[in-house]
Amino acid sequence: MSLFPKVADASDNDVLSIVLIGPDEQRRQTVAGVLAECMAASAGGPQRQALAAGMAIREFSSYSAGLDDLLQMLEQHCDVVMVDLDSDPTKLIEVVEIGKQLLVTRGSLTTFSIANDVAKYFAIIPALFAGTLPWLKVMDVMQLHSPTSAILSAVIFNALIIPALIPVALKGVRYRPLGADALLRRNLLIWGLGGVLLPFIGIKLIDLTMVSLHLVS
Repeated sequence: MSLFPKVADASDNDVLSIVLIGPDEQRRQTVAGVLAECMAASAGGPQRQALAAGMAIREFSSYSAGLDDLLQMLEQHCDVVMVDLDSDPTKLIEVVEIGKQLLVTRGSLTTFSIANDVAKYFAIIPALFAGTLPWLKVMDVMQLHSPTSAILSAVIFNALIIPALIPVALKGVRYRPLGADALLRRNLLIWGLGGVLLPFIGIKLIDLTMVSLHLVS
């Protein structure tokens, strides 16, 4: 059963959605009451009721069981998530690690995708236009069989690499407690360099395979 079920509340953009998570019911109710008072304290008369109605507070007595529950909460367009960490301080470390893992995963896949696209262009463009633009022959390090095989190899490589990245996106990239500079260097070395080298190797192998099987002329 999902920890964060869909709640029938206002979905208007003017409604401030707040989620309170904590095992202590008294603390949750106290925080909810203070938030409601603060929301309406700056106005009086008819505006007070309007401001109070412009806030939706949801309470959960259990902590997030994992990354999937946290992602599901974010998909419900929560504006503010407040977690009671006094009852279980170790949850603070878990919450921070999940957030950093999401950032590292997104950054790693973005770096790989950009490097991968750039490398593919450098791999197939010289093969396509070397006949009409002789100066591109210097850049034709792949020596692909023909422009047709170059295009087919790139298409097949794309069809293979995208499904291969899906498990990485679902599982996430392992977060290591390193500094920002060390994380950047590691990200560029593994995902950046890998994104550059992999298309050259993959496209060349696919090209050689098609030629050996006489699939292209």
